[in-house]
Amino acid sequence: MDPQAAAAVFYGDTDAQTATAWVARLRPMPLEHPSVSDAEAAWRSIPSTYLVCTNDQALPPVSQREMAAHASEVVQWPTDHSPFLTRPAELAELIVRGTPDGRGRS
Repeated sequence: MDPQAAAAVFYGDTDAQTATAWVARLRPMPLEHPSVSDAEAAWRSIPSTYLVCTNDQALPPVSQREMAAHASEVVQWPTDHSPFLTRPAELAELIVRGTPDGRGRS
């Protein structure tokens, strides 16, 4: 991806200096085949929680639910694609203690 396009696409709402600094940290995704391992997949052996974001415009809910099927627990929130930006306190609460409303993970 052209770094100028990356700045506009990913960091278009920030100042040029910040965008330049963060674009420099982007790394390409390797497209070659992953190496085969005899180790059990982490999602099978390590408890995990998947957060389904029902207002996500980047990942369709159907795809999210397919990925969530691999998790030990699933939490569904009416939020956008990035609760890291829009709901950081609630996300931290979820990570540390369970759902913010105290019902635990579901």
